[in-house]
Amino acid sequence: MSFFGRVLQRFQHQCETSEHHIDPSLETHYYRTSFDKAYEAVGQLFSKDVYEAVSHSKEHGEWGFMKKGSQPYFIIASVVTVRPFETAVDFKLTYEKTKVTGPYPSMKNEIISYYRELDKMLPYLGKK
Repeated sequence: MSFFGRVLQRFQHQCETSEHHIDPSLETHYYRTSFDKAYEAVGQLFSKDVYEAVSHSKEHGEWGFMKKGSQPYFIIASVVTVRPFETAVDFKLTYEKTKVTGPYPSMKNEIISYYRELDKMLPYLGKK
């Protein structure tokens, strides 16, 4: 990515993971577990007081959370079964306020911390 591309990226208000992301730290994580266990683990991950569950749909495998505090984020966590006992988890964060240094780096760090916690809770298979 060019210099100007990185500068503009800092000021993006959305950060999400995907299977083939340009940034390897934001690639989808896969876990050797059932859909139900992964779905519950994501719910436990955001059970702290700073998070408020806004919506959830087990049929669609999605959770919606609002992070309260000085840096409020809207978080969508998606859980998808790839194969039996292989489940993928993706995150999308949105930040609505303006930030002088740009919100993207802090959103990226949030996603990385979510994956670190999930990697401790579930058997981690890696990235594809």
